[in-house]
Amino acid sequence: MDNKPKPRANVGLDVTLTFEGTGATARGVAVNVSETGVLVRSPRVQPTGTVVRFKFDDFEAKGEVIWVEATDEGALLGMRIV
Repeated sequence: MDNKPKPRANVGLDVTLTFEGTGATARGVAVNVSETGVLVRSPRVQPTGTVVRFKFDDFEAKGEVIWVEATDEGALLGMRIV
């Protein structure tokens, strides 16, 4: 497996998050995207391993939270696209 960081595009797009298991939803901001993942600023802290459906513009995918950084406004969620 190639563990080199992938090129990222800074985007700042509004994103809708749906957390599997609970069905809870939240609005966040996609900070950046790469071919393998997305970084989202979320109002909700989620544990690693959480599966999240996310949608922005005409793109919809499923991701798994692989790292979390709590912030005053919620969390930064690093998600791998699955």
